[in-house]
Amino acid sequence: MAGTQLGALPVASCTDANPVGNCTGFLVCQNFETTAEACDPCTEDNSETWDKIIGGTGTITVDYGTSLRGDESLQIVADGTNGSLIAETFTAQDTIYGFFRLKVADGRPATTTEVFGIANGSTDVGGVALLATGKFRMYNGTAYVESTTTLDDGASGTVYVWFYWTKDPATNDSGTMGIEVNTSRTFGAWEAEGTTGTADDQVNTVQAKDRYIAGVVLDQILIKSTAIGTVCE
Repeated sequence: MAGTQLGALPVASCTDANPVGNCTGFLVCQNFETTAEACDPCTEDNSETWDKIIGGTGTITVDYGTSLRGDESLQIVADGTNGSLIAETFTAQDTIYGFFRLKVADGRPATTTEVFGIANGSTDVGGVALLATGKFRMYNGTAYVESTTTLDDGASGTVYVWFYWTKDPATNDSGTMGIEVNTSRTFGAWEAEGTTGTADDQVNTVQAKDRYIAGVVLDQILIKSTAIGTVCE
């Protein structure tokens, strides 16, 4: 299914996002510039309340100073066995488009690691995972598509990830998903798309996640019910 069937993507101008612009029309609009670390839940930009779930000896830092954008970012470090995540909820949707900036501490993980989850309450319905090969997968239920872009082993630069997800309208394996990974904030084209997604629940929760010990840093997390193109600096 071509991405343009779900809405044309603007590439000439940037998508405004708090605090650079405004958050009108966004379900999630987060840059982690607001709250000092002593928080759970954490009240962040756009009055969003993010709940932490820390596994084992993992850590979640919402005012991480080595930022990907602005003055602060989100850092999640797992303990290698137990995953940690921070989650935000919104009105349930049949379709979402998403974007986030991501930096991993040492490139490829030893095993497949989900870095961004999509859920209905506590039920997983999709997400973005980084593979040991350096490729990214966008899941819709048990189905997935895989990026052509490959993260080099040992790479620690920022990557920019766009995705979309729609629910299966019944139980006939017809949800859709797409992913684009780039080294700049300019949207190019969907690298991979699929029409066989199996998730038939709506989505009302997103989660920034880590399960491998090296850690991840995320910033500019955007979720919308319509397309997100090139993002603002």
